[in-house]
Amino acid sequence: LSLFGDQDGLPEMAEMAVVGSRLYIACQLLNTSTFAPAPQGLIVVVDITTDQVVDMDPNRDGVQGWTLAAGNPLSLVALENQLVVSETAAFLDAEGGIEVIDVSTGTSRGLVVTEGDLGGDVGALDLVSPTQGYVVVSDASFANHVVPFDLTTGAVGEPLVGHSTGFIPSIVADGSRLVVADTGTFDGSSPAGLLIYDVSTNALIAGPISTGLPPSDI
Repeated sequence: LSLFGDQDGLPEMAEMAVVGSRLYIACQLLNTSTFAPAPQGLIVVVDITTDQVVDMDPNRDGVQGWTLAAGNPLSLVALENQLVVSETAAFLDAEGGIEVIDVSTGTSRGLVVTEGDLGGDVGALDLVSPTQGYVVVSDASFANHVVPFDLTTGAVGEPLVGHSTGFIPSIVADGSRLVVADTGTFDGSSPAGLLIYDVSTNALIAGPISTGLPPSDI
């Protein structure tokens, strides 16, 4: 995918998701020396039946990817015919958010929920349904929160309680449960482990469940 690299020749792929016969790859386009992201990230689309990159804009010369609304895509989730992307942009600039792309029509709804709405930089996300989900938000003091959102209305709920506000690298929705990987606080005052929430009430129902070392992915 070097064709899609920026000035340093690298596209900095982040996450991938498959919908039907196509693979969608989120590219962050970071400056190698400063790690500053390009103003807009990119989704590169691959036909997995032919292993060929799909041109998403035949009206332009060359093979084009799908330009995102903001920079630095971090988390990519596919559900039914939509891709939901958390786009961090630059840290503390409040330019990112959550974008929704309809892959059946080839259209984007743009940033349905913004970092301004959420109160910080977006990170890992997952969906409970095509309209409801959760995203990790890092505030101005770099404390992490898990925040529910609604993709239909753009509404943002109250952050979940019961976690350390330390780094949360991964969350997974599994039926009626949300599993949160909490690495705990640096001073050890709040332990690391897995936290289990009920998605109907947002109540903490179990955890932290020790994983030995701090959890890094689910």
